[in-house]
Amino acid sequence: MLNITTAVQNIEEKGYHVGYVVYDLSTGKELTYNTDEVIYGASTIKAPYVISLARENPQAVSEDYEAIYKTLVNSSNDDYTMLWEKYDTDCMVRFFEDAGLEPELGKQKWLALSPRQLCMLWQQVDRDFNAGRIDEKIGKCMEVRGSAPIGKLLGAKYPTRTKLGGIAGSNDFYQAANDAGIVYAGDRPYIMVIMTTASAKFEL
Repeated sequence: MLNITTAVQNIEEKGYHVGYVVYDLSTGKELTYNTDEVIYGASTIKAPYVISLARENPQAVSEDYEAIYKTLVNSSNDDYTMLWEKYDTDCMVRFFEDAGLEPELGKQKWLALSPRQLCMLWQQVDRDFNAGRIDEKIGKCMEVRGSAPIGKLLGAKYPTRTKLGGIAGSNDFYQAANDAGIVYAGDRPYIMVIMTTASAKFEL
């Protein structure tokens, strides 16, 4: 707890806002801070979108796997946009509804949301994986650590599935350094979400 508190203080001392959720998928217990702070989600939304598409349209995984891979692993905006424009976005509306969120939010390709809302989306991601609705190739894409802070911090010890998102904007709303995902810590998997208004260039 001390390490988390210190990390938050370090971010806030630089003038940025921060919120986080650590949610135990086994017990429902959570550790939170500023969970309702609305922050630009940037590319974190790409993982829920791909899951929403894959669970309703498995054929899309076969036909456009390269674009899906680049969307998740390389965080390609071009490939994400191609998928968004090619396929019916109703899948995302239904995904938000299943996650317990306002369905209309699913119509936005890019959006601002709170750590609580992003955590709820990842809870739905977890349910879809557990129900066998998602091709395992998608899970493998999400396990690639890359530069994601959660994977770099914990990936050597536990399997992780994450999606970071950041943007170096000119104001707090269009500036973000975020990461979210699932840490498979044995029989106690948990979701970790951290969202900040720091620049994407900021080292989380």
